[in-house]
Amino acid sequence: MPLLSVPPASSRATARLAVAALLLVALLAPRALPQDAGAPPADPPGSAAPDQQAPPATPAEASQPPFTLQPGEVARIDDTLSLTDADLDRYLATVYARMPEGDAVLNQLVAEAAIEHDGEALGFVVTDADIDAAQASLDEQARAAGGEGLAASLGKNVSPATLRHALKLLVLHERLVRSTQNLPADAPVDPQQLKLWLDGRMSTANVQPAPLDDPLAATFDAGTITKAQVGARLRTVLDPKDVSGVLTEMLGVLLVRRKANELAIDLTPAAATQEVIDRDQALRARAGVGDVTYRQYLETVQKRTLEELLRSDKFSTEVLIRLIVQRDWTEETAKAFWEKNRESFAKTVGDDATWETARAAVWRELRQRAYRHLFEESTIVRRF
Repeated sequence: MPLLSVPPASSRATARLAVAALLLVALLAPRALPQDAGAPPADPPGSAAPDQQAPPATPAEASQPPFTLQPGEVARIDDTLSLTDADLDRYLATVYARMPEGDAVLNQLVAEAAIEHDGEALGFVVTDADIDAAQASLDEQARAAGGEGLAASLGKNVSPATLRHALKLLVLHERLVRSTQNLPADAPVDPQQLKLWLDGRMSTANVQPAPLDDPLAATFDAGTITKAQVGARLRTVLDPKDVSGVLTEMLGVLLVRRKANELAIDLTPAAATQEVIDRDQALRARAGVGDVTYRQYLETVQKRTLEELLRSDKFSTEVLIRLIVQRDWTEETAKAFWEKNRESFAKTVGDDATWETARAAVWRELRQRAYRHLFEESTIVRRF
């Protein structure tokens, strides 16, 4: 994905201003991502899909907490279980890996790293004075165009340090173009030249995505990008509700694992296999799916292999919540629950449903209730 995508400019000054603004947008703003950016298709991180339902905030979350978060923490459960910024960043990067949002951020970070690497390799040094001069020039151009200056036009969400880093990249990028094209040091560089250079550089970067359970997000010809880096950038570009939803999912993983440990429930190969079989049958039962298997669905829609799914925290959590519910409910008691609450299931399974057609929905409801109860019985303090 190109770092810059710049419309034609009417003048050199306007063009350079557009380059700087778009570079900063690419670094910082959600609009650098696809228009449908948000949650991965068919499996939103904000919902505990497919068999768990993220609960609303508990009273403990809404009222004055009995304990406080430590620096670097994003959430704490009962003052014993903790999630850190680093945990969230790695998990975010894994959730969005191979999705449009994750790919856009990964390519952006590779592009930035390539610019810095290539600039350093050629001995380019960007001083504070260079950055100040670039900002002053862009401020002047912005005001000439009727604006209030670069920093003001970018808004309050851009910190001074982030702005200066983006300007450093811009200065390096321009110098790399001049060096490649043997241009004088003070020659103007237009948006098309910047884009062509970066397109060419990315085509030779040899970006190799890492496995989902690897701390690295990718390697490329000049270095590595970690999942922590991708997750940290994703936090700046995703809708805050999506980030909060991922944090809720992470809390659910901890809560379900804790409950399974209390009950001495282990994740067995048989239980995992049955989960996959149930999902395959549920998928095939949907209208219009045809002969698509669950494995094919994973690979084409969620961009995961079945093996990667089986190793994921989310899958193990969903299997464990099934096993937890089966400690308290049998087929007979679940059927009795459905018969007692037929009206509440009518919208989901229809008024004329039988136990055979309603069974999956009933068990799903029981799992959702158990999942929500784990949140409701816990004291959770979270940053967002």
